[in-house]
Amino acid sequence: DQGGPINESALGAIRDLLRDVWNLASADGPDQPYGAGDRDLRRAVHAAIKGVGQDIEGFRFNVMMSKLMILRNELKRAQADGAVARETWNEAIRTFLLLAAPVFPHLAEELWTTTLGLPYSIHQQPWPVYDPALLEQSQTTLVVQVNGKVRDQVVLDAEVARDQDRVRELVLALPRIKQHTAGATIRRIIVVPGKLANIVVV
Repeated sequence: DQGGPINESALGAIRDLLRDVWNLASADGPDQPYGAGDRDLRRAVHAAIKGVGQDIEGFRFNVMMSKLMILRNELKRAQADGAVARETWNEAIRTFLLLAAPVFPHLAEELWTTTLGLPYSIHQQPWPVYDPALLEQSQTTLVVQVNGKVRDQVVLDAEVARDQDRVRELVLALPRIKQHTAGATIRRIIVVPGKLANIVVV
């Protein structure tokens, strides 16, 4: 929405996201009927539904991409932990593809119809609806700074926002932050839980 020069270093993040969308949707899901991580993953999915929907309506496509990356990270974490149920995982993957379809239409269609065997076409499916009860008192807006200057902000699950290691991982993956830190050396990342993260670069 602001224009400006293209920073090719940011393209790597999109390449990685495309690869992960494919790998996650193609992977064998869990077999268990119940998982300890079900609620956390469902909350992350519904936070993404709300955030991506608002970003599309507001033409904030760069921020929308960061929401998809955050959900991607949560899916990869759930996959690694193996602590979610089969239906929770399947619902999360279907929703992930629906949210990604506006920006990755061909990839999403291939995964939806061919890989998952779902009805043609993904672009004719209802847009997912988030459950406010899942998000109540569970989200916080984290301000992201680079050398003390605000460069982005992101809505996170309150539990995630309190985990400093996860916050550091998430903010470094944001496209705008990648642009402002490209070619620089990251000295440290100061996290004030639930409020802000300041990336110090030289």
